[in-house]
Amino acid sequence: MRLRPGIVAAVFLLAWSAHGAPTQAPWPCDRARTTVDMISCADRELRKHDADMARAYRALTERAKSMNTSEPGYGPPPLDALQQSQRAWLAFRDADCHWKSTSFYGGTGQAVIAANCRAMMTRDRAAELQSMLAD
Repeated sequence: MRLRPGIVAAVFLLAWSAHGAPTQAPWPCDRARTTVDMISCADRELRKHDADMARAYRALTERAKSMNTSEPGYGPPPLDALQQSQRAWLAFRDADCHWKSTSFYGGTGQAVIAANCRAMMTRDRAAELQSMLAD
């Protein structure tokens, strides 16, 4: 059975919103019509959100450096905890997006789902890190 790319994107976005994705502006890749356009758009969005995430991460890193003293019984100091968290989050994002994309395993939809997933999760992580800067 061959699915049209627009249907694949719609299924993914409906599944994503049903699982508690934050309410935000419409996803810019909704207008893409071909598999190549969908992946290209998602990659562009990923680069944009990755840059936002990196800026927030650098700012949090600078903040954590000033608090980077170890206190017995409290776990790793803030800088170490932030670094561990980000590494674990990146591994989780990639594994989770791969798992979500396997609903179209071996088909052209798999790459579309994975690319959109990585971009959306990175957007959400960037927003999360940015909100921590406001605290």
